[in-house]
Amino acid sequence: MIYLDYSATTKCDENILDTYVKVSRDYFANSSSEYSIAYQVKELIDTATQQIADLFSVKKSEIIYTSSATESNNTAIKGIRFYENRDKLIITSTKIHSSIKETLKYMESLDYKVYFLKNDNSGRIDLDDLKNNIFNASLVTIPLISSEIGVIENLEEIKKVVKLNPRCLLHIDATQAVGKINFNMEDIDMLSLSAHKLFGIKKAGHTGTLDPLAEGLMVILLGKATRLSLDITSKYKEYIAGVYLGYETDTYDITGKTTKVKEVPKNIDIEKTLSTYNKTYMQEVPIYSAVKVNGKKLYEYARQNLEVSLPKKEVTIKELKEIEGIGEVKAIKLLAIVELSKRIYLERLEIKDKLDTPELIFKKTKYLFNNLNQEYFYALYFNSKQELINYKLLFIGTINAAKVHPREIFKEAYRLSAYSIVVMHNHPSNDTTPSSEDKELTNKLIEIGKIQGIPVLDHIIVGNNNFYSFYQKQKIIIDK
Repeated sequence: MIYLDYSATTKCDENILDTYVKVSRDYFANSSSEYSIAYQVKELIDTATQQIADLFSVKKSEIIYTSSATESNNTAIKGIRFYENRDKLIITSTKIHSSIKETLKYMESLDYKVYFLKNDNSGRIDLDDLKNNIFNASLVTIPLISSEIGVIENLEEIKKVVKLNPRCLLHIDATQAVGKINFNMEDIDMLSLSAHKLFGIKKAGHTGTLDPLAEGLMVILLGKATRLSLDITSKYKEYIAGVYLGYETDTYDITGKTTKVKEVPKNIDIEKTLSTYNKTYMQEVPIYSAVKVNGKKLYEYARQNLEVSLPKKEVTIKELKEIEGIGEVKAIKLLAIVELSKRIYLERLEIKDKLDTPELIFKKTKYLFNNLNQEYFYALYFNSKQELINYKLLFIGTINAAKVHPREIFKEAYRLSAYSIVVMHNHPSNDTTPSSEDKELTNKLIEIGKIQGIPVLDHIIVGNNNFYSFYQKQKIIIDK
């Protein structure tokens, strides 16, 4: 059989497929996170986005990623609702894809009127008909190439007519056109396209990413299954969380800097207090979240120290109740089971802690490694008095290996003007016996530390309630 329907879909190019596999394998981190591999992912996304922007001669900030052309068309058309004081007339062609047709039916349920343009003798839209109706329209949505009969619209003439009404936006469904015909993006407000028409990966998407220190299942949807995205994301999610009482951080989680410490009464009736929070209420979305304001994620505002008005969302809490000291709930409609410790004051790592023995380091840091099924690699940075300057999660690995780059460890040491370093990581198996890779890494870090003048004092491997210290086992000899 000879396949001739490339207007419907294309075979994925081998180079694209290889790139997809490599990116999925090596660049798996959440780009919004604060550790080094996350920055690599963000850089990769930024580079790819810039390439797309250059291709279409638009700004990088104007590129929006969706799971499919259907979602792109939905986003473009439904977005007209957020433009105030607009006429409720949408103009379109009779030869439109079902994704547009169904979306327009939805808009009609919101009291929008939809006008279907007449066709001229060539099968294109009648430009005179468009001109006669343009002054009452808020949106014109036209497929550049008809998916049914292959007619190519006169885009430049359509632009001229739409420009007659400055309050009207132009959306072009270019799914069939991109990569096959040349056209000018100027005066086009929104344009939809899809990779699978260009030898790319077919529909793909996921239902949300986890916070850096969270564990769980990320549901990936491929092909027709992407239609299930809204159904899945609308369901309740359940989290099991541990809570430190009396602490507040700048990121609302354990990865941030402590901004407030408040004594929690030891005689507090936790059950009684929790019972008062079984309700639905409006919550201000934390700035360290992926919720978008004006097309920009909130955490991007936070990182750039930009002020932004935080939106409010209705939150239903069924099993997680807030008490003073826990802080804001990060997820919007979060269901959580909270394991509240009976101990109010937990041992935890603090800046200026003097940590001069492996036992003390383990005691102060073991909470960082609770219930992890991947290897987490931390570096602790000290001054000349063996006081903690800072600590940082640098790498997250697979279930049995972390890809540790010494340059990241020492780069942070230089930034902090650190006198010495202790590195730590966990073994999810809870067997703290060092692997050959652990030994090799330790020797490498010791040698680099000597050259750089920043000694690596110890490498500690953490299990459930035990640890292995290279220093204690006399595997590290520090020149005095």
